[in-house]
Amino acid sequence: MSYIDYTKYDFELIKKAGKIAYLDCWGDSLCCEAKHLCEEELYKGTLKKVDIYEDLNEIFWQENHAAILFPMNIDQIWLSSYKDKFKEYLDRGGIILNFTASVSDFCPYDSKYIASKTPIRLREVKLNKHPICNGLREYDINYRRGVKGFFNRGYKNPSDEAEIFMQDDEGYCVAYVDRTSSKGVLINTAGADLLAYGLFDLSTARRLGLNVLIYIENILKERLEK
Repeated sequence: MSYIDYTKYDFELIKKAGKIAYLDCWGDSLCCEAKHLCEEELYKGTLKKVDIYEDLNEIFWQENHAAILFPMNIDQIWLSSYKDKFKEYLDRGGIILNFTASVSDFCPYDSKYIASKTPIRLREVKLNKHPICNGLREYDINYRRGVKGFFNRGYKNPSDEAEIFMQDDEGYCVAYVDRTSSKGVLINTAGADLLAYGLFDLSTARRLGLNVLIYIENILKERLEK
């Protein structure tokens, strides 16, 4: 496994673009994961909590944020009334990260979540060669402290042009990047939180969120160089 020096990344382009809007529906409750992640030192101030009931309209201009993030436990029904605005955002070149098990029609260009019929104890998530998977061990994605099932329990069916970077042992897509449906970028998972999973574990899974940030930073860099 090749060495990756994460200390050299400061994510200045993400910060300069207005950070990643981490959508939140929990306010100040103990269930508010957004607050903890936005304050997480490992992510170096790249996330900004946005209350979907009070501040959602401010995010729809691309200049305001580097990307928009839908976490696993977001209010999908509330967001469904904003689908057209999310579509306009992507069509203008925006970046969306969708970590939900999509059961509501709120995320444009999404493929719906399907629960896997394979028992958790038998199902395996496989990693493909992709920047987001750099330095990860499959064991660390499948097991947390020896227990399976925390990372993901379903799949999605993306288009043939999608960059699939995770799939299960039956070949179903667990996570992918869509850079062809719009002028923007959709990083989409089947209910797998790429930033929160493994964050507090001493395993290679801790690298996953940083790899996502590096991937977004490189997209912003590519656009500046054009």
